[in-house]
Amino acid sequence: MLIRYNKNEEIPVTSKIYQVMVPKTIRFGVGALHTLGDEAGKLEAKKALIITD
Repeated sequence: MLIRYNKNEEIPVTSKIYQVMVPKTIRFGVGALHTLGDEAGKLEAKKALIITD
């Protein structure tokens, strides 16, 4: 499943996230999250493409 994230969006996710991709950055094995915004915020992303199972 691909989920597009925009800053300040709250999208609950219960599955494991495999990748959070932001411009010039790919981070693997992120782990389970309460919201996509938490992890994208750690990467200081304004927009991100999140790949989950």
